[in-house]
Amino acid sequence: MSRARSHLAPIAVVASLCCVGGALAEAPAYCPRDAAGKIDITRPVDKAALAVAMIEKGQVSRTLETKIAAANQRPGYSPAAQALMLRDAFCGEGKKGCSTAEYEALVNAGNAFDYALTDAKTFTIAVTQAERDPVMFFASASAQLRCKAEEAETEKPEDDGKTKTWSLRNFRARGTSTDLIYSHGGDGFDDTDKVEISFEDDQTAGKKSTKFVGALGYAFPIGGTKPGSDKVLLGSFVPFVGVNFDTSKTKTDGKKVSSDLVEYGAILAYSLSVPKDVGGGHIQSPVWSAAAIPKVIVNHDDHSRVEGLNLLLRPTFSFINRQTEIGDSDIWWNVIGDVRLNSGRFAKIGDRDAEASKDFIRPGARLGLRFVGQADETPVELKISDIYMGRFRGGPDHLNLFDATVSIYFNKDRDFGIDLGYTKGRDEDLDEAEDKWSVGFAAKY
Repeated sequence: MSRARSHLAPIAVVASLCCVGGALAEAPAYCPRDAAGKIDITRPVDKAALAVAMIEKGQVSRTLETKIAAANQRPGYSPAAQALMLRDAFCGEGKKGCSTAEYEALVNAGNAFDYALTDAKTFTIAVTQAERDPVMFFASASAQLRCKAEEAETEKPEDDGKTKTWSLRNFRARGTSTDLIYSHGGDGFDDTDKVEISFEDDQTAGKKSTKFVGALGYAFPIGGTKPGSDKVLLGSFVPFVGVNFDTSKTKTDGKKVSSDLVEYGAILAYSLSVPKDVGGGHIQSPVWSAAAIPKVIVNHDDHSRVEGLNLLLRPTFSFINRQTEIGDSDIWWNVIGDVRLNSGRFAKIGDRDAEASKDFIRPGARLGLRFVGQADETPVELKISDIYMGRFRGGPDHLNLFDATVSIYFNKDRDFGIDLGYTKGRDEDLDEAEDKWSVGFAAKY
């Protein structure tokens, strides 16, 4: 199956994988069971057995499965897994490895596989957006499905009015508050900035520096339609707090504060996916994400405060905000793009001069490019973007923030690693313009 397609969200065609009445009606045969015959929710699904089940659902012939495996392009994997991994490489456009009917059977098997990896009613899913691709799913030890207990096995505790609904997965940590819009591993997550922490102690120059930039929020799901419906509209409400702290201290000049900002507010975000025909099946394809972000920004350095509202719209189509593989290189790319509207009023001017303290309304956009290598082979990412904010009202005619970052990751999910970056300019009226290189530990969740 092509990797470009694997980044599209849930397929809604394989009825036998679905659940009835919101609970698991009958667990798939490949779900592991304990000695008592009950679903073992602690053990992951065997990937070889999963692959066989998907191939059977697609009605892929054993002859074709054996023929693909005999090509030996993915040694070490079961024949069924290789059939899922090599669909386009063996039978795609311009290939003569199989007939049209055989290719359609592989497409159906791929649709069943995609649906399984997004079927949250049947499985507890630990799979990133990138690992929905069969090649990465079968190669990654961290990509796992665990079957949920069948309805008859589920013990329902008495409602004491104190049911806990908090979940670690709902916490979000990103480089900016705007990036808290996107769920962990969901559409848009890959293009977000990471929390940055760095310390420097230059003994020769007698200079010590400390930098911490990031935002932390907790997402509460709200409203929207459920996956599997014709159009999927999902919402979230995310209260957050953000920090931008950057100081340096020298023996001669003392302490210098480059930035000391705290912001707090909340995000109301919605994302829409619509059905799309792919290879005889249907998938839910992301169309757009939108958010409103009321917030307060406090500058402890000059004692000013801004009360504002930011709006953002992020479309998803073609290669815009959707990853595509470059040939068979294991390098993926996408264009980063969104449109924005920032507004704010200075509730407190503090030590700022009048010219830098004007209420503002700014339309703008973010545009950039992202390249990333497959984690197992090339855990490196290059991201270049530019945010341009014009002026309907306020101070300078425009604000501009250019950012280029090379990331070397420590894990397959690309959640944390080392960032080497260059930043120039600013995109918020209360920020100080920057022009600097940086290196430090970075993480996002």
